[in-house]
Amino acid sequence: MRRFEVAAPPRDAVRFVIDQLRPRGFSLETWDLDSVLAARGPWTGVVLREGSEAGSFLAEYLAEAFPFALILPWVRRQHGRVRLAVLARPLRDRAASELICWHFSRNSGTPWNRPKHFTIDVMEGLTEPLHAAGLLLAGPAKPSNWNTWKTLPTDHPLHPKQWRAISGEARRRGRRRRDGA
Repeated sequence: MRRFEVAAPPRDAVRFVIDQLRPRGFSLETWDLDSVLAARGPWTGVVLREGSEAGSFLAEYLAEAFPFALILPWVRRQHGRVRLAVLARPLRDRAASELICWHFSRNSGTPWNRPKHFTIDVMEGLTEPLHAAGLLLAGPAKPSNWNTWKTLPTDHPLHPKQWRAISGEARRRGRRRRDGA
């Protein structure tokens, strides 16, 4: 998890992150996270993904049996999906936003694929573009360990109990929207 304070409204801050991560292979997940967050306060956000589940048995087999095959981009992209939640909310005392980037994939780690290190680099890599655009006020603030999210207030969207409900509802709404129901 990385936290930034930026000089932009929340929607613009989230859009900036989307625009910065798209060239790195991230795309929007079909989840409808924004509407779920809107019902819980001033938050806005999206879920981004990089990679996909193995599209072929060959790619999955190569990655597990011959780890050196992960140097091939088409194998690496099919070996685990990385999900990154990007959330923002306005700060009370000034025209700025709190921007949070959080990696939360459950099944993306294997002995050969280390998504935590990849997403740390991605999240910290936002510092330079934010600074260059004149948006960075403070950050990236990082927790002292990766379990810090467990100590969040219970009404915070990234608190484990809240996130389970939010992510489940966002997935359901996204499926309904996609299926036209």
